[in-house]
Amino acid sequence: MKRRERVAFNLTNAIEKELNRVQDVTDISSKPEIFRQAFRLLCLHVDAASRKREVYMVDPDQPDKKLLIVLPFSVLQKDES
Repeated sequence: MKRRERVAFNLTNAIEKELNRVQDVTDISSKPEIFRQAFRLLCLHVDAASRKREVYMVDPDQPDKKLLIVLPFSVLQKDES
C-alpha cells in the first residue's frame, strides 16, 4: 500500500482562532476537512489563473456587483497551443 504524504505545521494563535471560527460557523466537522476544502478552492483558483481566467465573488442580492479575488502570488500560464 502506498504511503500517504503527511503535512504538519504549527498554527499561530490568530490562525487557530480563525480556524475555530470557521468551524463554528460551518457544517465542517473537522479541522483537517477545513484544510481539504480550502486546498480544493485554491486548486480551482490556480487552475483558472493558469488559463488566464479570473475568479469573482458575487453577492446574490446584488449580482451586478462583483468582487475580483486575486491570489497573493504568481501563477504560470498554461500554453494554449
